[in-house]
Amino acid sequence: MNITAAIAGFTRALLTIGLLLSLAACGFHLRGAVDLPQAARNVYFDGFSRDSTLGIALERQVLRNGGQVLESPLSPSLGVAVVRDETLRNVLSVDASGKANEYELSYIVQFHIVSAQGEPLTDTQRILQVRDLFFDATNVLAKSDEENQLKAEMVEAAAAQILRQLVTVAQRMSTVDAAQ
Repeated sequence: MNITAAIAGFTRALLTIGLLLSLAACGFHLRGAVDLPQAARNVYFDGFSRDSTLGIALERQVLRNGGQVLESPLSPSLGVAVVRDETLRNVLSVDASGKANEYELSYIVQFHIVSAQGEPLTDTQRILQVRDLFFDATNVLAKSDEENQLKAEMVEAAAAQILRQLVTVAQRMSTVDAAQ
């Protein structure tokens, strides 16, 4: 019985290793994983704080993908300059007594990618994330937590989009450098 268990464990281990190797060979990446080009590995923030919600989310995205966030621009590096970072909450519907029972949460970020010298490399980009929130007056605390979670998800999604834009600019720069 002991030998059978050992063989079964060994077989499972081999199957797991084989599965992991096949996933790596096909180019599989975890969701959100991005191959940062060299030009996008050093990033700095302009117009918003690293301690802001967007700053924390974007720094997490950069670090998760092998980059680093700089305190100030160094060459070579790319910057993210934020022009607008705003969360809005609009009433979508009300009940018979006039109390809101559905909200639309919107998160808007306007930014552009800049060089280490502060020169804009892209036009101003706009990201809009929208979520609906159904409000229940009998469960205010849970709905408040749900609203905060939705806002955090919108910021994370926006940070992922900003990172993809950063990668695109860095790839374009690499292509231009290689052509010269």
